Amino acid sequence: MADKDAPETEAVRAGQRLASSAVAQVGRGRAAVMSGLPIFAGRPYICGPAVTCACAPEDNLALHIALFLAPPGAVIVCDGGGTCHSGLLGELMVTDAAARGLAGIVVSGTVRDRDDLDRIGFPVLAAGTAPAQAAKLTAVSVGQPVVAGGVLVMPGDQIIADRDGAAVVPAAEWDAVRVEAAGLAAREAVVRHRLAAGERLADIIGLDLTGYSPLVGDQPGHPVTGMNPLGREGQMMRLAAECGGGEMVNDD
Repeated sequence: MADKDAPETEAVRAGQRLASSAVAQVGRGRAAVMSGLPIFAGRPYICGPAVTCACAPEDNLALHIALFLAPPGAVIVCDGGGTCHSGLLGELMVTDAAARGLAGIVVSGTVRDRDDLDRIGFPVLAAGTAPAQAAKLTAVSVGQPVVAGGVLVMPGDQIIADRDGAAVVPAAEWDAVRVEAAGLAAREAVVRHRLAAGERLADIIGLDLTGYSPLVGDQPGHPVTGMNPLGREGQMMRLAAECGGGEMVNDD
């Protein structure tokens, strides 16, 4: 199965593919950002509610239990217990997950069979890779709060991950955050259209740079001191007026 043919969840097929950056931006205090998970195998997008598990070091019994119990559309989030020498999941487990319609797996630990995971196309976010086989003797927990990627994840929390990283939103906050993130994406589409029409990004986002002279040859112009010409509040007010209110677009 090629990457482009890997099964996708209903939300992704319906076009509700919200970027982790949009979720993190509008979520602010409602969205936590994971870290230390640089490996993204398979299709690089995950969106779904968390089924949590915690593994003992170098032991993947808890992950097998979570895989057995997780419903279609779920994202398994696994605390790897410090595992770094063995793969907590590999080709066969991912084949099972893909066939059962899971949305992805996040492992705060190492995985294996990276080439096969990419071939299958099922999305797996992990801390690293390791070739050894994991034991299947002890399960720390399944369906309990876990810490993965430095974030406390509760069962049912929404996980959104792509090449920018992973965001976690409490289940009770997800509907509101999803609507706001979709609104931000719509406003950014308007900004892209204006950029294509020849407007400058600084003008669109309300960043007044007219006081800075252009560079001439090798000589710098007006020194940049780090001052914000308009201020964050001024930028947001101007953009809200031009784009119809809501969260400020991503100004990079």
